[in-house]
Amino acid sequence: MICGLASCVFGQPAEVISIELHDPRPLSAAADKLEERFGIPINYEDARIEASDEIIDITDQVQSPRQRAANPNVRIRVPKGGEYAIDLPLSTAPPSQGHIQDLVVRLISHHEAKSLPGRFRVVQIASPYGSMLAIEPTAVRAAGGGWKSTSSVLSLPISFPATTRSGLETLTVIASAVERASGIKTVVGTVPLNAVAQSSMTLGASQQPANAVLVQFLQQLAGAQGLPNSPHIHFSYRFLFDPVDRLYVLNLQAVLLRSRVTPPDSGPEMQRRPAAGQVPPQFRKQ
Repeated sequence: MICGLASCVFGQPAEVISIELHDPRPLSAAADKLEERFGIPINYEDARIEASDEIIDITDQVQSPRQRAANPNVRIRVPKGGEYAIDLPLSTAPPSQGHIQDLVVRLISHHEAKSLPGRFRVVQIASPYGSMLAIEPTAVRAAGGGWKSTSSVLSLPISFPATTRSGLETLTVIASAVERASGIKTVVGTVPLNAVAQSSMTLGASQQPANAVLVQFLQQLAGAQGLPNSPHIHFSYRFLFDPVDRLYVLNLQAVLLRSRVTPPDSGPEMQRRPAAGQVPPQFRKQ
């Protein structure tokens, strides 16, 4: 649930956004709410869950007795996640990417305060077309219970030849390159099929961070959707980890532009700087 209400900050009226949810991936779901509210893409990468008590079995909750009887050996396990509720005060100024970044920092701080799985930061990923925000993991709880540092899989450099492909072919090439770089199986999951399958683009990479390449892909995909007298569409990624099969699923989702955003400065070269198949049903955005 997300709603807006009036409050008073330093004697002046201000809007507050209230986010309340229960989700296997609370931080990703909270980022979805900000995307819906502002129309600004916020990308997300899962932490690789290692602790067994951060995985739960939801088979009895999502399957009927008949389904369980027909498939007695099938169990559905997902990240434990948890409840997440926060009020975010909004600036009275028009939203900017910097302002949204500050809100994401608040989301991450609240996530950590609630002792939910994973530790994260928000980063700006720049490309020749401008930067985008992304949430990436920094630590996971080990099987023994203690926290250990981790790094973003999508920060790994990838390479593939530049040629003209469909959007879906390009995304599959990126996923394969990430799998080669990380050694972890990576598949394309749920995507806006019409936009991805019907678009065409020329994209290649030479030892560039995978998230920077993905940002270029998303921005080219958004540019291909621009039509006169129609809302402009952006896209963001959800790079989700299956803790049972130990693989990554690369999902895309559309973000409807709702407000003008002033992006931070970006140079001509790609850079990354801190700021922060069938697919199992739990990976599909409903």
